[in-house]
Amino acid sequence: MTLFILNCINRFFYAVIFLLVKKNKNFNLLNNNDFVFGASYDGGYYLVGMKEANDIIFKSESGNLKDIINIVESNNLKYGLTNKKHDIDDYEDLIDLSKRININDNKLKNTKIFLKEIEVI
Repeated sequence: MTLFILNCINRFFYAVIFLLVKKNKNFNLLNNNDFVFGASYDGGYYLVGMKEANDIIFKSESGNLKDIINIVESNNLKYGLTNKKHDIDDYEDLIDLSKRININDNKLKNTKIFLKEIEVI
């Protein structure tokens, strides 16, 4: 069961990346910044973009976006933020996604279609 859930999360993750890449806004933010972050509603982040490879943010043990931004700023680097979105970190997040799909949250129309295509729902 755990492997099945992780497989679903991975497929969902790649679908989200595909949708984000289609929207050039995130790449345009990198023109003037060293990093681009997509904040998530739980205080973390769902997206990290880098103008150049830089591991400073991965040295932190925190998954909190505010902590990561402090690291970026303390290294005199610039960052941009894109739209806040829900992310999936754990089982409870999957349950929340399921509830939002079942109430026909219009923002999740494409996610619902994708999950049906891969026969998850």
